[in-house]
Amino acid sequence: MSVTANRLIELAEELGDTPTLSVFVSTSAARRRGGTHGVWCTEVAEFTCELRRRYGDVVSRSDREIFERNLRRLELRLRGLPHAMRAAGWFVVVARGDVHYCVPVSFSGESEAHWQLGPWVSPLLAPTAIASHSRALPFGGQRR
Repeated sequence: MSVTANRLIELAEELGDTPTLSVFVSTSAARRRGGTHGVWCTEVAEFTCELRRRYGDVVSRSDREIFERNLRRLELRLRGLPHAMRAAGWFVVVARGDVHYCVPVSFSGESEAHWQLGPWVSPLLAPTAIASHSRALPFGGQRR
């Protein structure tokens, strides 16, 4: 599966008014530390702890439970990827306590996360999504 513009547009429409956790998680640090699944799980645990610290004071009391539920779901999904190291990183969108999108990406960069209404799309994803959209439609933008 690859990042597609159509799916990102659908997510924006579907989750536009929903508190959403969107993340890009790089596998580069885990690869430098040995690249095993155990190392990946440690990296994921550290990343989620950092998100909890970063957003702990920012998230309103009313959203704290859903933030925690989304964060736990994110951690479970990432830890459950047995071949996570095959990708340079992962883009994941979690809302309503469920993973709505989880896709490997071919670019690397710093891991980052955003807690906001609707999904956030990393600027790193834009060229990939645009390229996939361009391949999906013939010249002129109309399906035959």
